[in-house]
Amino acid sequence: MKFSKLLLSCMLLSGCIMAFAANAEAQTIIPKESQSLIRHRHWYDAANSPNLPHFYRSITMKKLDFMAKETIKHGSVLPAIDGPGKKIHQYKYPKAIGVNSQGVKAYFLRVVTDEKGNVITAFPV
Repeated sequence: MKFSKLLLSCMLLSGCIMAFAANAEAQTIIPKESQSLIRHRHWYDAANSPNLPHFYRSITMKKLDFMAKETIKHGSVLPAIDGPGKKIHQYKYPKAIGVNSQGVKAYFLRVVTDEKGNVITAFPV
């Protein structure tokens, strides 16, 4: 009897830990203010920014958040020239994710982070 209670407790605890881990993974890394900036300047329907890079319609904010995580984790890192502590992360995707400022297919995602690692902006290049 004690063994089955212990097993049930472990299963419940394991489920809670797994649910917690899944919830932590699901958290976004692009803050709301940055999402607003990205939508305003780089979204597929950002008509007020014709000479800026734009994402394809197939890129959702959820997908972009996942891609930003991948870019920060696996991409190359460069220091940003417009502020101390800022970094530019860049990663090439196998398929085009949007168009660059010249209207040419863009395969790279560029993510700019501040000194604390918070995403400031992201756009295709």
